[in-house]
Order: sequence, then structure tokens, then C-alpha cells
Amino acid sequence: MGALLAYIFFGVYTFFVKKIKSQTVSALVVCTFVLLLLLIPSVFLVKSMVEESYVLFTEAKQMLSGGVWEECSAPLCKTLQNMVHDPKVNYYLQLFLKSATTMILDKGSAFLMSVPMLIVSLFVIFFTMFYFLIGGEDFLAQLNAYLSMHEKKYAKVLLRLREIVKGVVFGYGIVALMQGALGAIGFFLFGVPSALFWGVIMMFLALIPFLGTGFVWIPAAGYIFFQGMLQNSTLLMVKGLGLAVYCFIFVATLDNFIRPKLISEKANIHPVIVMIGILGGLMFFGPIGVIVGPLVLCLTTVFIEMYLVEKI
Repeated sequence: MGALLAYIFFGVYTFFVKKIKSQTVSALVVCTFVLLLLLIPSVFLVKSMVEESYVLFTEAKQMLSGGVWEECSAPLCKTLQNMVHDPKVNYYLQLFLKSATTMILDKGSAFLMSVPMLIVSLFVIFFTMFYFLIGGEDFLAQLNAYLSMHEKKYAKVLLRLREIVKGVVFGYGIVALMQGALGAIGFFLFGVPSALFWGVIMMFLALIPFLGTGFVWIPAAGYIFFQGMLQNSTLLMVKGLGLAVYCFIFVATLDNFIRPKLISEKANIHPVIVMIGILGGLMFFGPIGVIVGPLVLCLTTVFIEMYLVEKI
């Protein structure tokens, strides 16, 4: 990851070297800039989500304690009331809530325990990024000696590596922007407050594996539908369902169809290889595998082409 970030921001580093005339200072400036670029949106995102979640929890608690549920005369409300009052259903509901609470506490504890390792990982990433910025060109120049490749083949590998990295970065960046924009449009059309803000949140979440945009639009659609049910408003319930359908079709599916297509076109790699690289990367490397997986698999195809196909 440190090497990848160094490659992506090498142009910025070169610009600062020309201005400052110091490789060390320039590398420090770029590393600090990238760190802030990652941390500031992350802190803003977590803070906003905690605040919004607290507001949502408070509103829901006030609604339930105020007897809003009992005032709901919709058939669905009556059915749910009868189900909740059933002793067996109530028992399993309590069991589910207890299990959910335990899971949330366990996940929260696990996250807190992983913070020190996260700090160490960030240190390793930016430590290596610093030295890849300073000595990356020399490293690439010497790498061919270790690979024992013909100069033309080595140049071809470097060229394909650049194309693949650009394709992966381009694919993830463009799809995240598209998901954020389409999400904001959907929220605006279906009357969700702060549509632009939530679009930006979805854009950042689109870059995070295992979270994605559904972390925003699924609760939003459910909340609107629940409000409509409590207020006996068919319009609100239709809006909630409409938002869910819209986001599922126009936002969520971009991950599975548009992203592999964009990466494959930019990197000149078949979409199937890109998709297998993303899924396989997730399985073997975890979250970072969505980037590392396609890189490894695409480079493997380059080596197979050079060493096997050319000999046939």
C-alpha cells in the first residue's frame, strides 16, 4: 500500500522537489498531505454518523415511549402489534435483541482492540511510502537485476503495471463519485434531508469494503417506510420502498458491473479477471485485497503472456 500511494502521488512529490530542492522535506510534505487526506474525511465521517445515529435513536425512543405505535391504525401496524404481544414471538424478539446487543458490544470491543494495530499499520504504510518516494526510481532501476529479465520485457512489465494501477485507481475513484452523486440525487428526489451531505458520505463509504453505500441508504429507506407506517401515510411508505429500489438499481449495482468494466477498459484486462481479482483479493488479503487482488492477478496474466504464450 505504501508503494502504491507513492506511485499515485509521485507527481506531487516531483513538483515539491522542484520547488523545495529537498527530497526528504518533499517526501515528508507529501506523506503528511496524504495522511490528512485520509484522516480528516474519516474523522468527519465517523463523527457525523455517530451524531446522526444518536438523533435517530432518540427520535425512535420518543416515538415509542409516546405511544405512537398504539395510535397507528394501519393493517400492518395491527398485524405487528398482535405478533409482538404473542408470548412466543416476544420471547424470540427479546432473544434476538439480546444477541444483537452482544454482537454490537463484541464488534465495538474488537474494533477498540484493533486500534493499536491500525496505528502500527498506518505507520508502516507511510514509513514505506516515504522511502519509496525518495528511492522508488532507483528501486525500479535495480529490480530488473533481481528478476533477470530482458530489458524489453522489463519495460513491458513496467508499462503494464502503470496501466493496471491507473485502471484500478480510476475504476474505484470514478465509481465512488458516481455512487455518491446518484445517491444524493435519489435522496433529493425522495425527500431525504441533507441529500448532498449523505451523498458525500456514500462516496467515501463506497471506497471501504464490507460497508459500501448500503450502510446509508438501507437505514434511510427503512426509516422513511417506518415513519409512513406509523403516520398511516401511504405516500411515505411508497417513498421508502421507492428509495430502496432506486438505490439498489442505480447505486448498489455499480460495484458489481460498472467498476470491473471501467478497470478492465483502462487497464486493458478482461472484466472476468478483474472481478476474480477483487473477490480473491478480499478472501486472501482482507479489505486491502480489493486493490491488491486485481494488481496481482493482472500482473500474473502479463507474466504468463510473456513467458508462456510467446514461447508457443
